[in-house]
Amino acid sequence: MSGFLKVLLGLLVIFATVVISINIVLKTKDQLADICPNYKTGSCSKQFYAVVAISGGNTNARTNNAIAIFNSVSAKKLIFSGAAADPDSPSNAESMRALAVQNGVAPHKILLEERANNTQENAKYTAEIIKANGFSRVILTTSPYHQRRAQLEFEKALRLSNVQVISAPASEDPDWSNFWWLSSRGWYLALSEVVGIIRFYVGAS
Repeated sequence: MSGFLKVLLGLLVIFATVVISINIVLKTKDQLADICPNYKTGSCSKQFYAVVAISGGNTNARTNNAIAIFNSVSAKKLIFSGAAADPDSPSNAESMRALAVQNGVAPHKILLEERANNTQENAKYTAEIIKANGFSRVILTTSPYHQRRAQLEFEKALRLSNVQVISAPASEDPDWSNFWWLSSRGWYLALSEVVGIIRFYVGAS
């Protein structure tokens, strides 16, 4: 084997190792599927107190997934979290609420958290709503690449309240696929999340 081919093979091995490692770090189990195997195609009789969705990335994809879950499970409230990207515009949470109402969700079923500017704040401020309402079992949904970090932050924010946070990542997100490594956007999202997870553990230590 020529020196060039050896170098090329080595680079391919490094590339594959990096991609596999990132996939392992970001991989999040769909816990809701374990509880309700048919929730994506049918209904679920299990009791949940709220479905939580946080803005960011493709907010519409996250919102639509939350609406679909809310419509298929027995939940009391739909909670949207996210501040306004532009102070002169409605909050992200309000925009998510408008989309939900447009898709048939009753306004009184929706709660808003409009202060959060990042994932840590999403968890912190939404946890206040969850605890204030006495919700003990909630479903958390966000983009697949973001789900693990969000889950970590929410579990931390709720760790002293015995609230069960059930992961249900959005399956339909145009920003993300199994072949995320083929696009610069995919690499940006993946590396951003890996850095965020590292910061979480460093901050928790």
